[in-house]
Amino acid sequence: MKDKKAESVKKRTFGDMICSFVIAAVSILVFITELWNYYSADGAYPQHITHGIYALFVFGFTLITGLILLEVRKTGKPFSKKIINKLRSLAVLVILAGLLPDAAASIINGIFNGTINQVGIELVFSGKNVIIAIVGVVIGIVSEIFIYGYELQDDMDSIA
Repeated sequence: MKDKKAESVKKRTFGDMICSFVIAAVSILVFITELWNYYSADGAYPQHITHGIYALFVFGFTLITGLILLEVRKTGKPFSKKIINKLRSLAVLVILAGLLPDAAASIINGIFNGTINQVGIELVFSGKNVIIAIVGVVIGIVSEIFIYGYELQDDMDSIA
């Protein structure tokens, strides 16, 4: 007899998984477009680098999210070691996305234009950056909650 709840979870995650992978593909195209625009303008607009870095982070977010949904679709269970590890990776990636792009854009612009003679990192803490980093912390907390869910699921599986 099939587990109806697991089948229901598999059906619901399919569309979300496809959307995640489509968004990942689009974000790679945005990254390529932003770099193309930066080079075609001879580096006159460094914000293209920042937008490209954000597009790479969006690619990472949606790829990891799609892999999480794929794992749920395969197993029918949302609590597993693989999913917990992917959630932790997602949390770290989101925190980095809040801190890194604005700081790295000036360094990359200097390297591409040949105007950099010393490497220094300037962290820019705007409201957007802080909120993104806080979302990463929340995802990390959710991954810890998933550990508890995994333990409960393991206990229930051993009883049944």
